[in-house]
Amino acid sequence: MNEDEVKGYFNRDNPAIKTYLQQNLNYFDDFDVISEHKIKYGLKVDKVILDKNGKYLCLIECKGDVGTTDFVRGIGQITQYRAQASNELQDRMSTVHSIVLAFPDSLNTQANPVEIDKLEYPSNVHLLIVNSLNKTFKPINVSQRSKLKYFGEKLISISPFYFRDNTFAEYYIGLHTLYKRGILNSKISRNLDNEMKEYRTHNPGNARNIGITLSSLGFIDDKNKITPLGFKFLSFDYPDFVESLTYEFAYPYVNSVFNVINNNLGRIKSKEDQRVLLNQLWGLEKNQQIEFLTESNDKDKTRYIGSWNYVLSRSLQCIKFTPHKTDFEIIYN
Repeated sequence: MNEDEVKGYFNRDNPAIKTYLQQNLNYFDDFDVISEHKIKYGLKVDKVILDKNGKYLCLIECKGDVGTTDFVRGIGQITQYRAQASNELQDRMSTVHSIVLAFPDSLNTQANPVEIDKLEYPSNVHLLIVNSLNKTFKPINVSQRSKLKYFGEKLISISPFYFRDNTFAEYYIGLHTLYKRGILNSKISRNLDNEMKEYRTHNPGNARNIGITLSSLGFIDDKNKITPLGFKFLSFDYPDFVESLTYEFAYPYVNSVFNVINNNLGRIKSKEDQRVLLNQLWGLEKNQQIEFLTESNDKDKTRYIGSWNYVLSRSLQCIKFTPHKTDFEIIYN
């Protein structure tokens, strides 16, 4: 992606921008996007996102497939934006705002070796990595800089949403539990261990991930209170909840896993075969990984694939198979 393509990513019609604002700024109202906006000292910001009152939600510097020198220039620019946001532009900034350096995932690869994890950044800014294959994005706060070294050559992201080792029923129960806690208490705990054990869900030992996912989806805020989007999903009965969650949030994962199974019936001998086929589907080498799908930091490289197989079986009921095996049957397409 060149710089103009990255700039073009930031427009009002791109649903990813709305998602970014909901996930990272807890902002659910109308917004506008303007280009080449001048701020103090003659600086020109590539993209500015305005809130409904015309205040700055985001100051965004965009870089395309550049080398280290140009990327470092971008760091210098967001350093100035951060400084002005805290001083000269303080009255123009929205109450909650972000400074963003956006660039494609083709950086930090062998073809374009910008070692983004080894560079220094101003505090409290977001790096937004755009997937050049399907135009999804991965936002990373620089305080989580350890994540940076994985994105590029080794790891890609096909969705900005966190899904990990849970079924959709557990998200449904978790959302309703947090809603009830919000009615009864001013301080809301995200600990759902007891509820998952009480309801005998499939993954009670992974209850911690439920709250993280609900936050990633924008269903709860940083105080674990239900957001406007969360209330929308709270109003759904379970079948509508599953359908909307699938098509609005989990689709890249679900669609990838189902397609590999459906197109290779009887030929998948192991989850390792499934992992290789998923990588082929996304045009990746065998040793590359897809976040929350074929990602692995341990010896088991198929853990998340197994979780998605069970989502298709238990939550969507579109396939069936013997537990711990890959003898898949399609119930419906």
